[in-house]
Amino acid sequence: MSVSMNPRDFVIVSKDASLASGSLTARPVRAAESIVVEKANTGDQPLVYELLQTVLSGLSDVDFQHLLDSPDYRADLRLIIRHERKIVGHVRLQPVDIHFGQDVIPTIDLVEFAILPEFQNAGYAEALLCEATAQAKRMGAALITALHDAPQPFQNQFWTEVSAVHPLVMSPRDLLAGLPTYLECIRVTSEDENTSAKADVLLDTRYGIRPWRFNEREILIKLYKKEFAQNYGARSRSPDYWDWLLERRAFHRILVVVDKDAKDKIVGFGVVRRNHLVEFAVDSAHPIAKFRLLRRFALDALESEFHAVGIGPNIPLHDRFILHDVLSTKQQPSRLVGHLFAKVVSANKLIRAIKKEIGKRCVAAGIASGQLSLEEPNESVSLEVNAGKVKVRKGANSPNRIMVQDTARLLLAGFQASESQIQVAGRPTAKLAQALFSNVPFERSAWDDLAGNE
Repeated sequence: MSVSMNPRDFVIVSKDASLASGSLTARPVRAAESIVVEKANTGDQPLVYELLQTVLSGLSDVDFQHLLDSPDYRADLRLIIRHERKIVGHVRLQPVDIHFGQDVIPTIDLVEFAILPEFQNAGYAEALLCEATAQAKRMGAALITALHDAPQPFQNQFWTEVSAVHPLVMSPRDLLAGLPTYLECIRVTSEDENTSAKADVLLDTRYGIRPWRFNEREILIKLYKKEFAQNYGARSRSPDYWDWLLERRAFHRILVVVDKDAKDKIVGFGVVRRNHLVEFAVDSAHPIAKFRLLRRFALDALESEFHAVGIGPNIPLHDRFILHDVLSTKQQPSRLVGHLFAKVVSANKLIRAIKKEIGKRCVAAGIASGQLSLEEPNESVSLEVNAGKVKVRKGANSPNRIMVQDTARLLLAGFQASESQIQVAGRPTAKLAQALFSNVPFERSAWDDLAGNE
């Protein structure tokens, strides 16, 4: 089946009937020929590997095999574009569940997105994004995300740039100098009463640091769930995915913090890759353990003669904010990992997926009841709030209406940031929308990205 557009626009021709695209709303791009998007088959793997090796520098045959061994890998979720006998464009759809406060959103993440340099800026990337979005909708996803260093194709397809992903970067000496202030900040909200005493933490021998052992996998899983379950954007990891992630070894070591007063119970871990603390999670009841882990990381970096260290971006939000404030004057320019983009596939499914979070925000804002309709160009959804409970219906059933171009921007960037793109019917509607839609730092794991795109 084929979908034709104005001759100045690109044309998508699907060789598989199941790839029939919906309506396309893209900016004109220069492409004299038809662009054919099709599903890859098993026989295309050598050509896909050749493309990824060219575009994603450093990808070895072992790395590629690891990608094929991923528990969520499906060969039928690769989309490709051919030119003559070569594959010049490729993207893989990866089904994931991501945390959004108290809820989990069914999401499609686009990975291994690659276009040969000579075919860029000619509509090939837009064609892949358009077909990937259509397929994500057929798969029942509520949201589609992608991390990429070229924003233009996503902007052409009206995706929302959620954040520019980069770690906190500073010298190890500056990190060491800022840690005492960091410790005092996290002590304020600590659940551990013993940490309020102004003891010399450098002389405290309660916590020890040692390398992680493979039989401690379950402990890492529990700590990750506890510390990241309330994050926005953190991936929900299955046991099979954890096995693959650890076997993939896109890191150099994992350090664990043990509580000697509790029979060496593990209370935290940190994933280290060279001079980068890719991910860390420490029980919030043990702030000194966080101090110890960061201090050990900084001392190891000094011993290895690293001039700079990076932290995150996937760390618990509370710690990220404090570290950013404490070290704001000491941070160094950091290499941009990429732009994180999101697009709502189904506003109805998205709002249904985050009902608990919306109810929680209503309670926090003191809103006992209210109605609101969100109207996108191709979809409308209504929500009714009553005593923290949320009901969602298709269609615009409320007089309190918001006309919005993209629910993703409203949901993640916040109501105030989206005012130029929405139309609100009345002040009560604006008040309700402001309470429900606030700016949230939508993050993703650097460890997941290293494992998938190293």
